[in-house]
Amino acid sequence: MKRILSVFPLLKTPGFYLITALLLLGAGLSGFLYLPEEKNEALPFEKEQDALEDALAAAEEKLLSCTEEERAQILEEKAFFEAALTFRLSPWSSYFAEQALFAYARALTQGDEPACAELEEILRDRDKEELRRFWKKHSVPAELDARLLMAEDTPESPGQNALLYEITLLEESLETGRDRYFGTERALSKADKAMMTRLLGHKEEALSSGNCNPVPANRETLLSAERLFACLLSVLLLATAGYEKKEESRLGDSLLLLVPLFTTVFLCSLALFCTTLLRAPGTAEPFLLQWGGSLPFFPALFLRLFCRVLGALPLMLLCSALREEKRNNLWKLFALLPVTRFLLGASAPLLPRGLARLLSLGELGEALFPSLSPYALRPMAPCICVLLWAAALGAVLCFLWKKEQKLSPAKQKVSLEKSEDL
Repeated sequence: MKRILSVFPLLKTPGFYLITALLLLGAGLSGFLYLPEEKNEALPFEKEQDALEDALAAAEEKLLSCTEEERAQILEEKAFFEAALTFRLSPWSSYFAEQALFAYARALTQGDEPACAELEEILRDRDKEELRRFWKKHSVPAELDARLLMAEDTPESPGQNALLYEITLLEESLETGRDRYFGTERALSKADKAMMTRLLGHKEEALSSGNCNPVPANRETLLSAERLFACLLSVLLLATAGYEKKEESRLGDSLLLLVPLFTTVFLCSLALFCTTLLRAPGTAEPFLLQWGGSLPFFPALFLRLFCRVLGALPLMLLCSALREEKRNNLWKLFALLPVTRFLLGASAPLLPRGLARLLSLGELGEALFPSLSPYALRPMAPCICVLLWAAALGAVLCFLWKKEQKLSPAKQKVSLEKSEDL
């Protein structure tokens, strides 16, 4: 610990801890940006009974003055509302009720007694699986959406509607062979098809189980908060690396910067995790990975934020290497780079897609953990982004090592004596 404090003097000042505390407070207060969850709960049958009775009366009235061609359709409509009142099911609040009552009214007007008996049992038991079997067996002249049928056990929400929309985009992409999901319209590669097939299976499972984010916009709010705090943490750590002059550079000393980097990122991730659980618990869902599988919410949150800040590590090490006399203010110039990258990333929706994707080359977090939301900006050549970062890190480490080798034997002896004193 003493060695870290001696190598990075900013860690001994109250200002570092005050700024860190303010960042953690800001991360905690970011929860107030989340939108509240709104559920569209189905109305109880008693509140819709009057409307159903009015609809039945209107159908009976139309039956008195209809033509012979309209009679069959109106009789089916009358049977539909009579069955709704008999079985106490509202077709306006339940997809199951709408489809089951439609099939029952059709069978009743056609005089199909076995089908009527089967449907009466289905309506009494509210059995969705049996309705699906009946639909296939009797070839009812309408399409039954199995996803809507199995998903209505949970109250309808914007999250459920968003999942249905995402599933539709994925199906269109796989059917046409073109990227409709991310909106690029380019031909899908084998890797793209495999990824979208995995995504489709995951989203269909989430829809049927009801485990979906009730407010999808909160997911984007969280990602925006991550980018902001990654930028601020990068600036703070650049200041830590470049604060005060340094007579000689040692590779091992500079790498000690990973300790405050890991600690501050962990604390900021913890603050974002807690405020998300308190303000938008539905957003604390597993993070889907591009190469398959998923990560639990907190590990994914920490790794995304860590990679975003780690992207500035070569700059931090360079600041540490150049902390010589008359060069210890270079960190202020380097600090403009993460700020500029954040501002350009925030304005990406306003930029041409090609330019926005080109700017993503400098974002390590987006390359390793890209967002798989519809119309999200896919990073350009993520492997190249990682290689560029690794090349920059290797060049800085090589510079530090060569700089250390240039120390004279006398200076090395003095440095060792100072280390022993500490």
